[in-house]
Amino acid sequence: MKDKIIAATLALCAVAIPSTAKEKILVNSEVTTHIVMPENIKMVDLSTTKIIGNQCADNIVRIKPFIEADSV
Repeated sequence: MKDKIIAATLALCAVAIPSTAKEKILVNSEVTTHIVMPENIKMVDLSTTKIIGNQCADNIVRIKPFIEADSV
């Protein structure tokens, strides 16, 4: 019985903990920003026209702001 109470409490705490996945990364217009992760990155979604970038290594993504002068 005690084990069931502990398991239920842990499950409730796991649901109640807020997610921090919506943190912001500020990108400087003068330099390229490199994001380095400790593990391999499986997918990169740049679904905005405000930045450009690519995955340049298994664990590195580089991004920079898109400026109209860049496309000329």
